[in-house]
Amino acid sequence: MDKETWNRIQELLPEYLKTPESDRDAFLEQHCEGNEALARQIRKLAITPGSGFLEPVDGLDEPTDAPYPRGTRIGEFEISLRIGSGAMGVVYLARQESVSRDVALKVLPAEWGAHTERLARFKTEAIAAAKLHHPNIVQVHSAGVDAGRYYIAMEFVDGPDLATVIKDLKAGRRAHATIPAFDEKGYARRIAEVIRTMAVALDYAHHRAILHRDVKPSNILLDANGEPYLADFGLARDLGADGISGSHQVLGTPHYMSPEMVRARRVAIDHRTDVFSLGAVLYELLTLRRPFASGETSIPTVLAAITDSDPPGLRRQGVHPDLETICFKALDPVTADDIS
Repeated sequence: MDKETWNRIQELLPEYLKTPESDRDAFLEQHCEGNEALARQIRKLAITPGSGFLEPVDGLDEPTDAPYPRGTRIGEFEISLRIGSGAMGVVYLARQESVSRDVALKVLPAEWGAHTERLARFKTEAIAAAKLHHPNIVQVHSAGVDAGRYYIAMEFVDGPDLATVIKDLKAGRRAHATIPAFDEKGYARRIAEVIRTMAVALDYAHHRAILHRDVKPSNILLDANGEPYLADFGLARDLGADGISGSHQVLGTPHYMSPEMVRARRVAIDHRTDVFSLGAVLYELLTLRRPFASGETSIPTVLAAITDSDPPGLRRQGVHPDLETICFKALDPVTADDIS
């Protein structure tokens, strides 16, 4: 991203955040003057708590650390802007000056550094993701610690996540230049392409003994060309390693958790947990509704629905029978008998 674009983002983003949500499209149309790339970046950087990217996981509360201001240096990286938060850290857009590139810099909040389990999981993410070299998995460039601040430097994907795409589709907005409107011809085919690409990326990870365990729309990113990337291995399990990544805690984001993740202490977990979650993402993209307890926010209600009910069929939505079959095959629950 060039300096002129960044300066313009710095000017517009604070005003965009103050603008009522119903008026934000008009604000961007007026101030971006037809520059869709600039508007897309502002929408992406405006993701705030409640968007889906910041959902709590297993009681991991949001860090209370104040965000690092622009210009803060951590290792060889200079922070530009906070762009989000996940289960295991705060994510910043930063500049790696040595190679002149932008990176997504995930930093473990200082208050979590003394928490043995969180620190172990943060390190697990860096190790697990660094083992994967796939064109549709966000690449880990480096990891380290600077003055007690643990960080992971990752590939920066210049585009929205699927949670933002879904939100725009629900509002009747064009979500991405490569994604047709929900009621346009070709929408389902395009969504099938995105999910197929993610399935291939997950298969690659599974063959290297890595389970993602938190597949959801906010962890699938689209670049400017519409190419999808799997991100955020903060809850990954490395089947080839011992330690905390192999624990049987209930982890994940409720609306996308597999039944075996819900029953983690009683049922073994394998690659099918990610297949189930990807099926839930596919279902939501095809219907703009989550498959289980779509309107519910109560975690016990959602988890009960996942383990005890089936989502409505898709044919009334006009979905091709073959695509419906694929979606529901992915959503087949794994039972103890399947694994034992």
